[in-house]
Amino acid sequence: MSKRVVVVCGVSGRGKSTSLINMDNTLHLICEEGKDLPFSLKGKKFFKSAPVTTPQQVLDTIAWAEDKTDYSTIVIDGLNYLMDMYESQFVFGSADSRSEWGGYAQFFKDLVHAIAVSSKDFILLAHVAYKYNEQDMVMDARIPVKGALAKAGLEASFTTILGADRIKLEDLEKYPNALLNITDDEREDGFKYVLQTRALQNTVNSNIKAPKGIFTRGEAYIDSDMSLVMRRLHDYYA
Repeated sequence: MSKRVVVVCGVSGRGKSTSLINMDNTLHLICEEGKDLPFSLKGKKFFKSAPVTTPQQVLDTIAWAEDKTDYSTIVIDGLNYLMDMYESQFVFGSADSRSEWGGYAQFFKDLVHAIAVSSKDFILLAHVAYKYNEQDMVMDARIPVKGALAKAGLEASFTTILGADRIKLEDLEKYPNALLNITDDEREDGFKYVLQTRALQNTVNSNIKAPKGIFTRGEAYIDSDMSLVMRRLHDYYA
């Protein structure tokens, strides 16, 4: 059963897809119509990127890949677009929308189950939306979802959720670590695309979380490189 499952969240243009650049042996399923990877696959022996046209295709691909040793990681890009696809194909315009919303929720449960029983690693990319939390009077960052799933949120089904962001170098100075490397170009630009591994004071209402001990407090920000994350998870769950 797969324990190495990571959700990478962030607003558009913060490096979610680019964080896959050092991955190989990967099946990349594109659920956003018209999207392509922001980097070349030249030199990658087993990195296959394929468009998804129906939600069932994702479940079928997970099952198909189970005995394919060339692929160790499956990427769903992105989770919210996959759920939107289900809504547009089955809920919108349906004569029995109540039943179809039930199917929407069941599809997500089927997806979580397929991931849980798979031997593969999984990376799920997702956009976030901000909603005002009246009780705490702050803006909460959440993966947008509809129907009955909206109450608990998609985040409840996953243990490790990282944030993809673009941070000023001056704000990264207090988090020096071996997984955070500043290049000359980044020094000239004054910012760096990073993955955030835990909630901080200024992001306390984010959806970022990880099992205790996977990342140290000093590794709150790391390079935007999912190969580093997957190696860390392999060590953690070894």
